[in-house]
Amino acid sequence: MMALDKTTFRPVAFDGISVTFNVEGGKVTGLTFKQGVNTTLYKRVEETKQPE
Repeated sequence: MMALDKTTFRPVAFDGISVTFNVEGGKVTGLTFKQGVNTTLYKRVEETKQPE
């Protein structure tokens, strides 16, 4: 992966693909995966604590 900026990366061996980490309030909230004209948003899921 090659960094394009602080939050965006792309594979060195492939064209047309990028991964951008979405940051809000200094915390990563998800990522955006782009491949050609297709864009997929992945949201961070917080782990829920199980009662002991």
